[in-house]
Amino acid sequence: MVFYDNMGKVIKEVSIAQKGNASVIVRSSELSTGVYSYSLVVDEKVSGTKMMVKQK
Repeated sequence: MVFYDNMGKVIKEVSIAQKGNASVIVRSSELSTGVYSYSLVVDEKVSGTKMMVKQK
């Protein structure tokens, strides 16, 4: 899973080793207020991208 800031810069990459259902914990204390996107990458291809917003 790859996390991007609102400018498209990669801010964090998380490897998910297991297949099937998995969880990733995002700590809001590590993020500034703003809009972020995250993509699930499977076999080096983007499987899907979602957006998230951190507010004060």
